Amino acid sequence: MADDWVRFLRCQEFSLETPYVRLTIGDGRAQRVRVEESAEEYVLTSVVARQSTVESVDELFEMMWARNRGGGITGFRTDGRGRLIGECHVPKIGITKEEFRKYVRDLRDGM
Repeated sequence: MADDWVRFLRCQEFSLETPYVRLTIGDGRAQRVRVEESAEEYVLTSVVARQSTVESVDELFEMMWARNRGGGITGFRTDGRGRLIGECHVPKIGITKEEFRKYVRDLRDGM
């Protein structure tokens, strides 16, 4: 089971830099998603915005709260460095390649 997520992402859309997945956003930019796993789940995290951006958006915390409260698959928080982090917990039981790829894409697309 430990290599399932790597097999799920073997295609042209994703570039693997274990434990990261690199996705192209456009204009030459890319987003990295970290994949961590336990016996029961995968935890996907990605930096959505740097500290300077977080500090410049007046109502960011209200936006995060509203998005998290909405019950989407991706939640948002700030880390110890003041960055906005997107995070989702993916149960391993029954996960398919298509579902896993959707979780990764959702983190890329952010808020």
